Order: sequence, then C-alpha cells, then structure tokens
Amino acid sequence: MCRKVRTVKITKADFGKYCVIKCKLDGDTFEKLSSLPGYKKWVGRDLLFDPTGANIERLHKFFPNAEWDESAMPDLDKYIRNLKDMEENLRMKEADLPSNDDYDFKTKPFDHQRKAFYMSRDKKSFALLMEQGTGKLKLS
Repeated sequence: MCRKVRTVKITKADFGKYCVIKCKLDGDTFEKLSSLPGYKKWVGRDLLFDPTGANIERLHKFFPNAEWDESAMPDLDKYIRNLKDMEENLRMKEADLPSNDDYDFKTKPFDHQRKAFYMSRDKKSFALLMEQGTGKLKLS
C-alpha cells in the first residue's frame, strides 16, 4: 500500500503578522492543526495562525516537509535564529569562567554574577531571571 505524502503550504497572510496554512484536510491533519497553541482561526479550509515559536515547532514536528513560501520564510528564519541563540546560551552557561577578567569591576562579583555578565554583555537583549537579592543590579 502506497502512503500519500501530504503537502502543507505555509504563506504569509495578506494582512498583519499572521501566516496561512493551505493543505488537504483529513481527520488527522485537521486534528494536528487544531492543536496549535495560541491564536488560530479557520478561514474556509485554510488555517490562519500566529507564527510563534511554539506553533512553528509543532508544525515542524507534525509536517517536517512543509513548504514555506518566500513571504513566510522570515518567520521560519527568526525561529531558527532563536534556537541557535538558545543553544549558544546553554553552551555558555556550562562553560568555565575566564580566569582573568577583561572588565574592571568596581567591586568583586560573585561567580554567578560573573557568569551572567559574560553571558549577557554581547547580547542585544538578555533576561536575568534570578532570585531576589542575588545581585542583578550589579549586572545591569
């Protein structure tokens, strides 16, 4: 028995930040698309959705061979960049601290402050999700 490969096409909507999924709907495909988290709306037989990281991750899991239109590629590229940044942050978090500081601190920081400083200093944006009283102000 030959199994048909579903063609899922993702394009940018004509308005706003949303994307549209066009595909042949069967019960399994409908169920998978309906499980996308966040904002989504059926427009006829097409699904309008917000291209968040969670939605793109789920689409890639369910439909790894989905065709992304050129207009929707920036959303996919942003998702891939975010994944790479997250991997880099995890590597930096596990890496050893430099033995000599190339930054002159006014007071000697604790190891967790030094690690957070070196992880965040070259980033455009970075969140310090640390407990109260752990010295976040020193890093900002």
